[in-house]
Amino acid sequence: HVVLTFDIEGKNDVRDPRSGSDVYTNNSALCVADYMASSLYGIGAEIGSDDGLDEADLIAAANIADEDVPLDAGGSEKRYKCNGIVTTDQTPKVIIEALLSSMGGRAVWPGGAWKLRAAAYRTPAVALAGDDVREAGISLQSRISRADNFNGVRGRFISPENAWQPADFPALQSAVSMAEDQGEEVWLDISLPFSTSAVAAQRLAKIELVRVRMQFTVRLAGKLKAWRAAAGETVTMTYARWGWVDKPFEVVDVSLSLADGSLLPELTLRETSPQVYSWAASEEAIYAAAPPTTLPSPFKVPSAGAPQLVEE
Repeated sequence: HVVLTFDIEGKNDVRDPRSGSDVYTNNSALCVADYMASSLYGIGAEIGSDDGLDEADLIAAANIADEDVPLDAGGSEKRYKCNGIVTTDQTPKVIIEALLSSMGGRAVWPGGAWKLRAAAYRTPAVALAGDDVREAGISLQSRISRADNFNGVRGRFISPENAWQPADFPALQSAVSMAEDQGEEVWLDISLPFSTSAVAAQRLAKIELVRVRMQFTVRLAGKLKAWRAAAGETVTMTYARWGWVDKPFEVVDVSLSLADGSLLPELTLRETSPQVYSWAASEEAIYAAAPPTTLPSPFKVPSAGAPQLVEE
């Protein structure tokens, strides 16, 4: 029998709020939004609706995904692209998390609407200081647990050179971090089922690797001003006791607690830096697709009368 294979484009009616058009796109942020907005397959979070997807944040994430990243061999590729297939036997949560992996992103619900965050350094929107902390106080965890720490990242992406099957991308490891861990190799294994670029996979792996080594975690009971700090945003913290002046932190979580008859915010902050997201073309490692087998490819049909195997 004859096996036919095709490379096809996906949906051609993905809403792009930047132009107001329905288009084909592999922009990661727009693909995530399209799935989340579907009332049939997703969670019915329509773009711009009161309890749907925040349009301004989606536009910001889509612009980040469309940024050009230079390649070591010349030329460039878009920062975050999403290519793959979803199956309806998976739950929306599993599918959304897999789609988000293509842009190292998060979908957060700070109240009122979903906000999409592509992996990128966000300019701090709120400046916090000691005066913004209630009497309930502030605590600092300077190291994460050993179980959550690692000094190398490896994993799999979907390789065009491997007939669109999963393949290993070049692993990343930090010699400095390994020395801090007394020379022990500790790996994080990741899966990128919607990434088809080995370079993009390396960039996403580096974000994971650098982010985990920034380990200061702050928990503070904030006054009313701290309520402006939303999950996924970046804030600065000035705190003389610990020698911090405008030190950037990512807001990991915001919750409310009842204090003095009022609902006031409790914040969890994680140290961050623009260096988490930096990338130079010279960091790119060569990806060489290893053939999965020495047998002929089932996707290449030989001409009649040209045998590919000889039985001896």
